Amino acid sequence: MDDSKILELYFKRSEDAISETEKKYGRYCQSIAYNILRDRGESEECVNESFFKTWNTIPPERPCNLAAFLGKIVRNTAFDKYVTKRRLKRGNGNTELILDELAECAGRDDVEKEIDRKEAGKAILDFLNTLDVQKRRIFILRYWYAMPVKEIAEKQNLKESNVKVILHRLRAQLKDELTKNEIV
Repeated sequence: MDDSKILELYFKRSEDAISETEKKYGRYCQSIAYNILRDRGESEECVNESFFKTWNTIPPERPCNLAAFLGKIVRNTAFDKYVTKRRLKRGNGNTELILDELAECAGRDDVEKEIDRKEAGKAILDFLNTLDVQKRRIFILRYWYAMPVKEIAEKQNLKESNVKVILHRLRAQLKDELTKNEIV
């Protein structure tokens, strides 16, 4: 079903909106949640919670890009779950590593909130637009989708060590860009 028709279902307050969203974007949302939480059950719970948040957000919101809108909600919900889980016990390592890697650029403890700020978001977007397609894809797979380095390497037909070097250099470039723009 077309996104505009799904959005119309939300505006009509039809429960079919959620089932159609699940059909079209369920696997996409599940993969985002799983990459962060590394637990199938928690990922399903996260996606369901995200669909509930979407239901409560649309209307009045009318997102231009439903996939990106859902992705952001799922990602934020998964990170919130991760932080809660981490407080209760040690995390899965991958998500903690991703946050540590980005902390090098931001120089602050609360990376998720800093990245969400408009100014930092614009600077990061501008930075990403300067990258070639492969580097931009690697960066997004790692820091938006929280994909493990091994999976990125397989997906991009690269060695893990190459991906690690690319990510290291990209973080250094991003840090320079954020420092130049006086964000950090």
